[in-house]
Amino acid sequence: MEVTLKILLAPSESKIFPTHQASRALEFIFQGGGARGRTLEAYEEWMRQGSEAEILRLWGQKRLELEALGFCQNLAHSPREKAIRLYNGVAFKALEYETLPLEAQEWVDHSTLIFSNLFGIILAKEEIPYYRLKQGSSWEGFETRRYHQAFEAELLEWLGDEVIVDLRAEFYHASFTPLSPTYRPLFYQRGKKVSHYAKHYRGRFLRQLALRGEEALYGRNILEEEGVLLKGISVKQNLHLMEFELLH
Repeated sequence: MEVTLKILLAPSESKIFPTHQASRALEFIFQGGGARGRTLEAYEEWMRQGSEAEILRLWGQKRLELEALGFCQNLAHSPREKAIRLYNGVAFKALEYETLPLEAQEWVDHSTLIFSNLFGIILAKEEIPYYRLKQGSSWEGFETRRYHQAFEAELLEWLGDEVIVDLRAEFYHASFTPLSPTYRPLFYQRGKKVSHYAKHYRGRFLRQLALRGEEALYGRNILEEEGVLLKGISVKQNLHLMEFELLH
C-alpha cells in the first residue's frame, strides 16, 4: 500500500475494553531501545503493589475500578485491540474509523502513529491491551516526554523525508519534532484558539485525509463541509501552521 503522508496522533484517556484474547507476544515496529519493556514492567509493578492512592494518581481517577485494574496488572496476557479502535476519545469518535471504506481504514492503519503514554510510539494497526495512565503521569525514572524521545532515532528513519501531518495535542509536541515538511492544523473560534473542539476537528481532518488522500491536505476546503474554513497558512522553517476558523 502506498502511503504518501505520515500522521502523528495523540492518544485519548478514554478506551474500550478489548475482547480479543492474546495469542502471541506484543509486537511493535519501534522498540525504543528497551525503554518500552522497562516502562511496562515498572507500570505493572505499580498496578500490583502500589497503594490505591498511588494507582489512582497514575490513572488520574478518583475511584478504583477492579475490572480496569485487572487489565492493567497483566498487560501481556490481557485481551487486546488494534490501537486505532482501542482509543475512543473525541478525536477517535470523530474519525469514525469503522465507517471508512476498507482501503481508507488500511491507509489509516499504515500511516498513523499514536503517541501512547504507556506503549510509546505505535502504529495505528498495532494491537495493545487496555490500560490507564494519565497524560503527564510520572514515577522515578519515567516521564512521558522523555519516554517518547527514546523512539526518536527509529522514528526519524521510518519517516524519512515524507510529508507529515501533526494532529497531536500540544502536550505531545515536545516529545518529538519532525525534520521533514510538517502541517499542523490550529483551530480558532471568534479569534480564540479552541481545545475541546480541536480534538473533534483533528479527527475529522484525519478522516478527510483517509478518504481523499494528499490532495485534501493541499486544498483549501478540507473541512468546509464541517463549517470550518482555512483562513491561512504561516510557515516557520519546515512547520506549516494551518489556521482554521470555526463558523458556528
